[in-house]
Amino acid sequence: MKNCIHSVAATCLSLLAMLWTSPGYTQEALTLDKAIHEALNTHPGLKASKTHADALSFVPDQVNTLPEPRAFLNLQNIPTDSFSFTQENMTQIQTGVQQVFPFP
Repeated sequence: MKNCIHSVAATCLSLLAMLWTSPGYTQEALTLDKAIHEALNTHPGLKASKTHADALSFVPDQVNTLPEPRAFLNLQNIPTDSFSFTQENMTQIQTGVQQVFPFP
């Protein structure tokens, strides 16, 4: 029984000695500059703000283009009994194209 206790104690002491003398995996010291750099690079709120600012500063290609032109045809005061354009002097036919230009 004493041999068993001695072997367990010897095993525990040898394991303790190996752990004590083994080179540990130590972390590099965290300086203030490294902490600030890491916080700025990994903070999700800051990333979201940067992404939002990038989206607002993006200018799409359509900004510098003109709106689509519009074609129109207007018929006014057409007589309903004959649908003749020459029966009444007030009959009007208007055709045209509109284009909006921005004010400089």
